[in-house]
Amino acid sequence: SVLGDAPAGLYYGALRIMELPLLVATATATALFPGLAVAGDDHAMHARLETVFGMVSLVAWVTAIGATVTGPWIVPLVLGKAYSAAWPVLVIHGWASLFFYSGIVRANYLALRNAPGAQALAGGAALGVQILCNYVLVPRFAIQGAAMAFLLTQLFNTWVLPIMLPPLRPCLKLQARGLLAPWKPASWRS
Repeated sequence: SVLGDAPAGLYYGALRIMELPLLVATATATALFPGLAVAGDDHAMHARLETVFGMVSLVAWVTAIGATVTGPWIVPLVLGKAYSAAWPVLVIHGWASLFFYSGIVRANYLALRNAPGAQALAGGAALGVQILCNYVLVPRFAIQGAAMAFLLTQLFNTWVLPIMLPPLRPCLKLQARGLLAPWKPASWRS
């Protein structure tokens, strides 16, 4: 570990708490995947895809707001007082979930579109951004820098890569609508 074992342990502790909402988001995307697969045309698939983005975004919003509100006391309660310094990592990862969880849905879309090359390019580009952000942020901000690097990588992955890679472009508008869907009661009916 660049920072040593103790900071790595704090970071890992915060990530352990994030596993439950990640499981819910992954299960949601996976459970709704067959509905995407049987969509007969692009319009039907995009309508269903937007709904899936919205449902996963709801999980992400609950995660982000929940981590922000409960982070300072949930980390020491669940992990012990020795992990109290990890709560900012939990909060930053909570907000990163807004973008990370939609990437799970986008991966399903790319699988249906037989676009493994686009997924590989996106993964490679995101890895490069993650390494660069870690190089810049970790020495200055320690474990919070690592969490910020993850957040910045997810922002890049969600909003910049779809502009750069044509196979990802159809998801950009759907991801944006999905991100806002939990705040628009009219979208709850679909």
